[in-house]
Amino acid sequence: MKKNKIRKYCMYAFGEVFLITIGIFFAFQANKWKEATDNKKLEKELVANIWIGLQGDLTDIKANKDAHTRFLKSQTESIKWIEGDSVSKDSITYNLSVAHKPTLFLKSTAPFESLKEFGLNRIENDTLRYYITYLYDVSYPNFERMHEKYHKVLDEALDIGLVYFDDWSYKKGINIMKPIDEKGLKKDRRYLMKLKYLKKLNEVVLLYNSTLEKQVKETTKFIENNYKKRK
Repeated sequence: MKKNKIRKYCMYAFGEVFLITIGIFFAFQANKWKEATDNKKLEKELVANIWIGLQGDLTDIKANKDAHTRFLKSQTESIKWIEGDSVSKDSITYNLSVAHKPTLFLKSTAPFESLKEFGLNRIENDTLRYYITYLYDVSYPNFERMHEKYHKVLDEALDIGLVYFDDWSYKKGINIMKPIDEKGLKKDRRYLMKLKYLKKLNEVVLLYNSTLEKQVKETTKFIENNYKKRK
């Protein structure tokens, strides 16, 4: 009888331990499932914010591209006029004004900073993680450095050439620069070479701009195909 009681007690104890173990196992699995679901939800939110930010960046990139394309045309025409024998016309006033116009590149960094705070590994897709980090850590800084170099040379050209122009007036979004000493402007070799250098830098800026536009489009398209289509 004692042996039977011990056997029954052992079986009962074993059953209790088994049930407790199963309970802990399922609780652990449920917790893991909830954690995985929460991580997936957070990942989608972080990626969605990146996508929204990139849409704004793309608008700014396109606007800069259009602007620098106009600048390049005006810089080319201004150089032709300086090196040629034609007299001043309204068109050269316009071209000289546009040739010296600056731009501003505004990118959205908050979504990427938020992602870094939560950890880049929150994005499980290796390709997307590479796209995003390369874009924000390499492509954007390179583009900004080229922009800074361009505007540095632009300021230097203005410092040299301003003495040859009338006071600035504002018309239709452009600071009008009307030449008042055409002969002096045409003879100033330093100004001409600085303007030519500015034109060359502008060509590089446009090249960087096109590359950056392509990368942003690829990243947003990847997000749309792999995240936004998920239910």
